[in-house]
Amino acid sequence: METHKICSFFGHRLVFECNRVGEKLERVIEEKIKQGYDTFLVGRHGDFDKIVLSVLFQLRKLYDINIKIVYTNLNHLTQKNFYLEFETLVYPIEEVYFKNRISFTNKCMVDDSDLIICYVDKNRTGSGAKRAMNYAIKKQKEVINLF
Repeated sequence: METHKICSFFGHRLVFECNRVGEKLERVIEEKIKQGYDTFLVGRHGDFDKIVLSVLFQLRKLYDINIKIVYTNLNHLTQKNFYLEFETLVYPIEEVYFKNRISFTNKCMVDDSDLIICYVDKNRTGSGAKRAMNYAIKKQKEVINLF
C-alpha cells in the first residue's frame, strides 16, 4: 500500500510581500518534496493561497505531485476558473453553519496532514489562519510559519 505525505497551507488573506513569501515558499516546498511530500491541500480564499497555488503549479512541472484544491462552498465547484485544472476536495460541510465552514475545513485539513506550512502573524487576533496554526500545534503536527 502506497502512503502519501500530506502538506496543508494556511495564511492571511492579505500578503504585502508576495515575492519574498513566494520565494521562501518555493524553497520550503521543494525541500519537503525531496523529503517525500507528494500531496498538497490548499484553499482558495486569499493572497497566501494564490501564492501557494502559483508555486505548486510551477513545481508540478518538475515533480510528480498531487495538488488538491479544498472548497468550502459547493457553489464554487461549478464556476469556471483556473482551479478546475486541479483535483478538488470538499469536506462534509453540508450540516456546518456557513460562517463556520472555513474553520471546520481548516481543522479537517490539519487532521489529514503531516505538515502545515503557514503565513501567520502570531500577534494578530481574530485570524482563522492563526486558529488553524494553533490547532495544528495542539495536534502535534509539524508547522513551518513563513511570517
